[in-house]
Parts: sequence; C-alpha cells; structure tokens
Amino acid sequence: MSVIFELIAQLSRPPGGLVYHLITLFAIEASLGMALGQWRRVPHQRLSRLIVAFGGLLLARGVLVALALLAQMGFLTFFALAPPLERFFDTVAVVLLCWAFVLPTLHLDARVAPIFLLVNLSATTAMSLVFTPLWWVAFSLDPTLDYSRHRQVILWECWQVLLLGLACSVLVRRKGENQGILLGAFACLLAGHLLQLFFPLAFPHIAAWERLATLMAYPLLTVVVYRCIQAELEANREELRSELSSYVQDLMTISKETLRQRQEFGTLLETGRMVNASLDLAEVLQRVVDSIALGANADYGVIALLEPSSDDQMRVLAGYDPLGRPDWLASNIRFSLSRHPLIEHAIRRRRQFIFHEMEQSSQLLALHALLGSVEMGPLIIQPLVHKGESLGVIILSNSRTKRRFTSEDGRLCEALASQVTAAIANARLYQHVSELLRIRQEEAGQRQAILESIADGVVVADAHGRIIMANAAAERIFETPRAELIGRGFSQVYKGLFQKEEPLPEAVPSTGTEFLQSTFEVGGKTIRASLAPVYLPEGDSSAAFRQGSGRALLGVVAVFRDITKEAAAERAKSRFITAVSHELRTPMTSVKGYVDLLIGGMAGEINATQKRFLSTIKINAERMINIINNMIYISDLDGEPLQLNVKPTSIAEQINEAVAAIQEQLEVRDLALSVEVADDLPPVRADPTRLRQVLDNLLSNACKFTYPGGQITVRARLHGSPSGFLLVSIADTGVGIAPEEQEKIFEPFYCAENPLEAEAGGVGVGLAVARSLIEAHGGQMWVESEPGQGSTFYFTLPLSEQSGQVKDGHLYLQKEAGLD
Repeated sequence: MSVIFELIAQLSRPPGGLVYHLITLFAIEASLGMALGQWRRVPHQRLSRLIVAFGGLLLARGVLVALALLAQMGFLTFFALAPPLERFFDTVAVVLLCWAFVLPTLHLDARVAPIFLLVNLSATTAMSLVFTPLWWVAFSLDPTLDYSRHRQVILWECWQVLLLGLACSVLVRRKGENQGILLGAFACLLAGHLLQLFFPLAFPHIAAWERLATLMAYPLLTVVVYRCIQAELEANREELRSELSSYVQDLMTISKETLRQRQEFGTLLETGRMVNASLDLAEVLQRVVDSIALGANADYGVIALLEPSSDDQMRVLAGYDPLGRPDWLASNIRFSLSRHPLIEHAIRRRRQFIFHEMEQSSQLLALHALLGSVEMGPLIIQPLVHKGESLGVIILSNSRTKRRFTSEDGRLCEALASQVTAAIANARLYQHVSELLRIRQEEAGQRQAILESIADGVVVADAHGRIIMANAAAERIFETPRAELIGRGFSQVYKGLFQKEEPLPEAVPSTGTEFLQSTFEVGGKTIRASLAPVYLPEGDSSAAFRQGSGRALLGVVAVFRDITKEAAAERAKSRFITAVSHELRTPMTSVKGYVDLLIGGMAGEINATQKRFLSTIKINAERMINIINNMIYISDLDGEPLQLNVKPTSIAEQINEAVAAIQEQLEVRDLALSVEVADDLPPVRADPTRLRQVLDNLLSNACKFTYPGGQITVRARLHGSPSGFLLVSIADTGVGIAPEEQEKIFEPFYCAENPLEAEAGGVGVGLAVARSLIEAHGGQMWVESEPGQGSTFYFTLPLSEQSGQVKDGHLYLQKEAGLD
C-alpha cells in the first residue's frame, strides 16, 4: 500500500506530473496512430469515431503538457490556471471515450450520438469558461486554497462519475469481443473518480486518484484499439479471400461466356457479311440458314416466307439439310399456316418458341417433314418481323441428335433473325426499285418517242436555265444541231433566236407570269414561241431552285412552231380586210353625208315618216362606219406601230360630241343618258380622234345591250393621289356580263352570250379596239358588272402635264391590274 501512495506522491509533484502527462500522451498517440493507419486502408465509421476521440484526447493532453512545461520553467503559476483546466480536459476525455466506445454498442439512432457529444461538450466548455476565471481570482486572493477540496471539484467529479457509471452499466449488459478489457478500463476510471470524490489525498490541487486510474486505463484502451484493429484486419483478410475465390469463379465463368460470345459474334459477323454480299433473296437466305444452323449446332433448318398476296400461305425458300437437298427454291415447298398451329402461333404472337419434349403427333411430324426429317426432336420457331410486319419464320430442329437448344442458342437465333429481316427487306426493296426503274425507263422511252414525233420544236431547260433536252423538230426549225443546243444557257440560245429588239425572257419570267408568248422571224421563217415554267406540286421541296412565291421550280419548257404559211395567210387576210374596209368606208361616208343633207331639208321638205326612215338609215350607216373603222384598226395591229397625234384634249368636249352623235340611237331605243362631268376638269394628253373612237365604241355598246327604258350614265373625275390621271366611266342598266367573260370580251372577235346578242349584232372588235387605244395612251381599261344588273366600263387617261406616261411607240395588249 505504501508503494501505491509513494507512486501517487511522485505523480502529484511537478516532475512526476510531467511524466504522467507524457505517458498518457504516448498511450493516446499510439491508439490514434493505429486507428488512423487502419482508417487509411479501410475507411470505417467506428475508426472515424476513434480518430476523433483520441485526437481530442491528444490535443487536451498536449495542452496540459505545455502548461506543465511552462510551470516547470517558471513562466506562470501552475496552480492558478491548471487545476480547473485539468478537470475540464478530464471531463472532455470521459465524454469522448463514452461516445467512441460505449454508444456504438447501444445501436441507437444515428442522430443520438452527435447530440450526446454536442450537448456534453457544450456544457463542459461553458462550465470551464465560468470556473477558470473564478478560481484564478480566488487563488490570487488566497494562495493557500486547495482545488482538490474546492466546491467546483464536486461538480466535475459528479459529472464524470455519472458518465462512467452509465458506461460501466452498459458494458456489463452488453457482451462482445474485447468487452472485458474495455469494462476494466472504464471501471478503473470510475474507481479513481469515486476515490477522488470521497477520499481525496493531501496533495494540493492534484486529483491523485484520477491520475493513477488514468495511467491504468489508457494502456488498456490502447490494447482494445489494437485488438479491434486486429479483428478488422482478420475480417478483411477473410473477406478478401472470399472475394478472391468468387473472382476466380467469376473469371472462369466469364472466360467460358467470352468464348461462347466470341463464337456467337463470329457467327453474326459472318452472317452479316453474307447478307451484305448479295441482293438476290434466294442466295442470301440460303447463306443465312446455313450460318444459323451451324451457329446453333442444329441438325435441320429452314426459312419460310409469307406469300406477298396471302396472310396464310408460306413458301420455303432456303434450308439446311445434312443430306444436302439440292435446291430448296426449285423444290417449291408451300404450306398453309392453318395446318401448322405452332408456326401460326409464333408468327401471330411475334415471339420465339423453344420446344424440348413434345408428344408425337401428325402435325409435328408434318412440321419436321418440312425440314427434311422423319423424326421428331427439340425445336426452335423464330418469327421474322420487320417494322411490325411479319415476313416469315426460321425453324431449327435437332431431331437427329436430340440435343436440347439452350437459351444462348435462342439469343443467337433472335440476333440472326434481325439481320435476316433486314436482308429480306433490302432484297424486296431492290426488286421493287428495279421494277420501278424498268417502268420508268419504258415511260421515258415512250415520252421520248412522243417528243420526237411532235411537229413543234420543244426545248427543255433545268431550274438554272441550262438546256437539257431538244427534239428533232427544234433542230429542223432552227437548223441547229441538237448537240450545240444542249448544255448552253437558255437565255443565250433564246437571245440568238430573236432578231428584233424585243425584251428577252430569262430562264423564268421575272414578272412572275406563268406563260409567255412571242413571235419572231429567223432565217426567213416566222416562229411562234411559247414559254412556261414547270413547278413541282405544292408541298414538294425536292427542287433546289425556288421562285419568290415559294413554289419549287423544276425548269422551263419552250415550244416553237413554224407559222410561216399561217403568217403569210394572216397578212393576206389583213390586207384584204383593210382593202375592203377602205372601199366600204368611202361610199358609206357618202351615204351618211347625203342622209344628213336630206334630214336637214337641203333637198326639200320631208315629212315625219320620211325623216324617221332617214334617221334609221343614218344610224345604220354610222354603225357600219364604226365597224369599218374598228376593222381597219384591228388589221393595222400587225403592221406598223400606231402613230398617235397626242395633244391636250378636253374630255368634256369629247364626251359631249360623242353623246350628241348617239342621240338618235338613244331616242330609237328609248334610253335615258346623263352626263356628270365637271367644267373645270384639266385637259388630258390624248389623240382626239382616237379618244372619240373609244367613246363611240363604249356608248354604242351601252345602247345596244341596254333594254328600252334603261339608263346610261357618263362620268369623269380626277383619279389617284396625287392626281395624275382622269377616270372616265360609262355605266348602263343593261344585260350585264358574267364574271368568267369579263376579260374575254376585250379579245378581238369575241361576243359574249346575252339575250340581246342577236339584236345588237356586231363582230366583237369594239372593246378590243377601245382597250388597246387606251393602253396606247398610257391608261387602263376594265369593267365591273353583274348579270342582269348592268355594266360599268372604266378607263384612265394621263393629264396633259404627265407627258412621260404616254407610250407613243407600241401597243401593249397584256392584262393589267384594275384600279379601284
């Protein structure tokens, strides 16, 4: 007993205290080093706790050792600061040890341990922050005080005894490896704290019993850590040995699987090569069935496809037979699905079926007979499906060897089936494309023959304006070899064909017109050309060139016709009409003049009846003169350009004169006519004679096609903003014009159908003459009409200040947009 007290006395003095702290420090460092080394090899939560616990103990003991060294060197008064700090660190050590060694044995919720650690560390820190300054002040006032008997010690000791008591009670109830050593360590600590609490020794400020207990407990804890790590190393070694054994087994299995997969891959690769080697369906299928039978180690195999025109009939196109059947395709083996329910079921379900043991039946015998076998055996039925469509079936059998098919054989068959279906689809597509190509070639030959037989010259250009086709008639018309035309730009060839200075069309009319016509002379021939673009249907975007409208352009087609004889006949007819018209106009003018003299009483008085007869003669004479003038004008259209005597002209005077000239016709037909023309309208730039001809034609038509009792209204006003044109309208309440005829009536010699057509007479050139004359002045003419509601004809003329609007050189007979 004296030895223990002597040991306690040595540990309580300053040099012994330093040794005490160094020994505990080394024990903690050893435990920390072992835990940290094992954690680096195998990270584990238990090792993490030990590292945190012993790391905290190492830090606490390091602080105490530092304080002891400073006190030994005389830098501070050790007992004024160290006693409360030593109790604080002792309490922290107990908390960390309970947290690291005891709490894991309780298997509590994962959130309990952090809460336990946080609450206890927070409480001890708070107590230390309060007790340390209080002790400093008390010791400074009375250096004789002994901290071992101070009331602060009672709180520290009670707290530690409570924690250690609970820990020992838990360890007693929990059985486990190293539990005895761990219980011994905690029991030593508990005994030291109880002795210090109830039987403190006479060593000022020093917890002598606690130091002795710590010297005994910490080495035991180091032993516990060491044995725990040893146990984990042994467990890891066993686990590694087990994993290694499992790995070896897996490696052997993988090696076998790899070998099998290599064989399957080789079979798939070879099958793919054979499938891509040919587009002949029978050849491809024969190669594939040989490959499948060899890959699956089958005794027999066939590939049968559904007939294109049937959902029930199938035909065997290829097969594998060890006896070497010569030609499966020539054998022409056909069968019905209704007689083979197994095949029908697989095709309808679109899934593979493997049969191992089957009862003998006539159906199965018939199925094996398709394979060329007289016995039954294990069977694979693999349907061929491409994009949801059933194409046929692969049938494999081991009726000779009776070997069962494995799941690997089934997977190989499925993989090869996908290649087969692609090969079948490609072969059928090839056959379909070949048939379409043959049909297209026949159609192209027919079209070429038709093109060559056409009497008109035909030239075709692509979307970029390069000529790609010309027929024999085009060579004959232009006396140019076809080879010189093809490949050249269409605009270049077209320009060479025109001798006159006329606008040259591009590959596609830039104005957006769908159709262009022109007549020209080349090499003494008169040629009429018709040019039109060719578009793809709406929504087809396969063409590379597009117009502004968004339609895809394929190219341009031009048709050339030699109209030399027709042109000569037309010129002769025009000369004849002109000559006859001039011959008729002279006597008709004389007739009209003499009738005017008779009506005026120059040959004596005439009665009312005579005057009415003479008026009728005058009206018809004027109609004849108007028709003759129009015929002469129409005949002159193909001659020299019309020369206009343009000058400022009063539209009011022209309207009044035209109305006065038609007054007798109005009276005869009982028609009312009103004129709404302002007196201050500016003059227009026009040829008075031609303007009068336009007014006469429009007023004459209004009279002829208006029922008796109707109304005719003539108006004139400025048009446009700023005003540059004069708008003249002639409205009637006549028969009206159907919408589909409102443009045709401006064509020469066209007469619209209406109830007054026979009574009105005429040759249908008046409106054509009127429009062409207005357009020659730089204006426009159009009509607005509804059947039975009358018609209103409009035309515009430029004011005299707008000299640039008149086109004196040519007549323009193209369609213009109407003005509102």
